Amino acid sequence: MSDEIEFSDEFVENFLDNVFEYWFNDALEEKGLEREDFEKGQVFLKNPFALSQFEDLEADDSDVEVYVNDDAEVRVQAELDTDRDIEAGDPIYAYEVEGFEEVILDEEQEDYGHVTVADMGQLGWFFNFDFRYNRSYQGPLTEAADEFIDTAEYAKENEKWRVFVENAFHAAERMMKIDVIFMGWSAETHGDVQARYSDLVDMGIGNPDLYDVFNQLKGKYRFSASYVDPRGDVDEREFDFGEEEAEEFLSVIKEHREYLEEEDGE
Repeated sequence: MSDEIEFSDEFVENFLDNVFEYWFNDALEEKGLEREDFEKGQVFLKNPFALSQFEDLEADDSDVEVYVNDDAEVRVQAELDTDRDIEAGDPIYAYEVEGFEEVILDEEQEDYGHVTVADMGQLGWFFNFDFRYNRSYQGPLTEAADEFIDTAEYAKENEKWRVFVENAFHAAERMMKIDVIFMGWSAETHGDVQARYSDLVDMGIGNPDLYDVFNQLKGKYRFSASYVDPRGDVDEREFDFGEEEAEEFLSVIKEHREYLEEEDGE
């Protein structure tokens, strides 16, 4: 995520100052070290949502883990420019390194926000950060969205409008849910996703067109497409949906899916 930002000298200086002030200075002080003794460090911003799915958080558990120098296991994927064969454990020289691509994290760490900083000597400072939580959920949610999109397309081609509404609704919701849980927010119900994504739209992060499609599917079409209310408040005969709506909704949904693919570099 950090590679999407243009790093001016001023940005780098301010970023490092803030990271040390918030996290690394205290960790160095505990070791009796100064800032000039810093070699490498990592910060993991743990989030209760990711953990609460599998275990309870103890009251004295910290939501932040900070590691510096020997305690920090920094692993970085490097881009090399060399003709020689390199095997695990072989030395790599500064002149062979063209750049660094990404930080390699453990499976559980993928669901935490993280900051990694390392002094690479001749290569200068390396840092990488991604403050999104629950990133391991993106793949399964995207796969589910793709299945719903495929089924919605089939339904549109065969004019199965009730099937289209249900699948388009779930496709939109799965993609909205990705952004909601990236913030570390709860997304257990349709209402959670709707309310929290509304906040993202207000913040300028969410896609207002996708949110509008979701709201129309949820509030205007889905109930009458799927249910008969025994009280007579809703009747399936009131379901009024066709090709024009399907074209519009599917266009917005597929456009957002393409955006996710471009953003993730697939």
